[in-house]
Amino acid sequence: MTEILHVDQTALGVVLLIITLINGWTMVFVRIWQRDYRGPLWWALTNFLLFASFLTAGLRGTDMPPPYAAFANATYVVGLICLAYGFYEFFAVRMPSRFYGAWFGLWLVVGNFFSFVVPDLAARVGIATLITIALSVDIVALIRRHAAPGLYLAYYATAAIFPLAVALMILRLIGALSVYGFSVGYTYAEVNTLTVVLAIVMTLGMTFGQVMMISARFQTDLRDYADRFKFEAMHDPLTGAGNRRMFVDHASRLLAIRQRHVRPFSLISLDLDFFKKVNDTQGHAVGDKVLQAISRTLGQNLRGEDVLARIGGEEFAILMPETTYDDALAAAERHRAAIESLAVPHRKVEIRVTCSFGVTEGHPDDADPDAIMARADGALYEAKQAGRNRVVGRPYVQVRSSMS
Repeated sequence: MTEILHVDQTALGVVLLIITLINGWTMVFVRIWQRDYRGPLWWALTNFLLFASFLTAGLRGTDMPPPYAAFANATYVVGLICLAYGFYEFFAVRMPSRFYGAWFGLWLVVGNFFSFVVPDLAARVGIATLITIALSVDIVALIRRHAAPGLYLAYYATAAIFPLAVALMILRLIGALSVYGFSVGYTYAEVNTLTVVLAIVMTLGMTFGQVMMISARFQTDLRDYADRFKFEAMHDPLTGAGNRRMFVDHASRLLAIRQRHVRPFSLISLDLDFFKKVNDTQGHAVGDKVLQAISRTLGQNLRGEDVLARIGGEEFAILMPETTYDDALAAAERHRAAIESLAVPHRKVEIRVTCSFGVTEGHPDDADPDAIMARADGALYEAKQAGRNRVVGRPYVQVRSSMS
């Protein structure tokens, strides 16, 4: 501690100014790198304002004329507000303008009173310390509320810097009070040296924590984008059901399990009856609403492990793991009845549709999902030929016997 307190203050001040400038430009480049994150731009402005404040204080010392004192402290307070606003922007939360406006107003009135009317260094630093404590508590609470699971280290490392900011202001206050004879065993120069060292640690730690937060959020967003891309690649954009790619993927897995472990699964294929008539008479927008309503109705009657996919046009398929052929027939009948009772409102009328269903079961001898789908489509064709709005099943044994 003794060695630190006797380091040349001018050299420390220059180091602090250089670090503050570097931190500011670091945030500028981070903002250029990540344009979607608005916080770094305000954090860059914070560093530039602190640079102006530190430079003014360093040049004039404790005997600053009122204009210099007002400028040094104003840039510090505005810098704190920009710092806080950066966090609110980063978390996409609305800043409590009345809260921050009240503290800024306090500085304008009381801070400038002790700069121009009754110049008093200790009073000015005391007001700045009070504002620092209030804003630090609010920012730390904001960080804690929005710390993402799994990223606590990055967020809490940043929050941990704010107690240092409060300690720094308390040290400045102690140094200012020493002019009036208040002493804690160190001279004003020694306290000021410790304050500059703490400011260096604080500014470095703050920027490091902010970069950690941005990097952690970038990694999270990257995973979210990948998950969203995967979801969109495997789902139908209109109905939200799986698409043919998802169907083939899940059917291949179930078939592999069926071949190795003899676990049953079934497939339901369904197609809307006379759907072209809906599009021709009501328009494709209404047809889309009907498809969406069908998808929702089917989804409400599925088990958690069942997979619904839109294969194409008005054709859907349902994969049912751990389901026997007879159970799949019963499930298809429930789906048929639910769709038959469905009414899709459109203007002053209700659009009603029916579906035809084909049901089959997976078998170890099936070469691929297309073989299972072909069998279900054959049963679906029979349902259409038999008058529509019905369920027809075609088990594997029936196909095998017809081929022999």
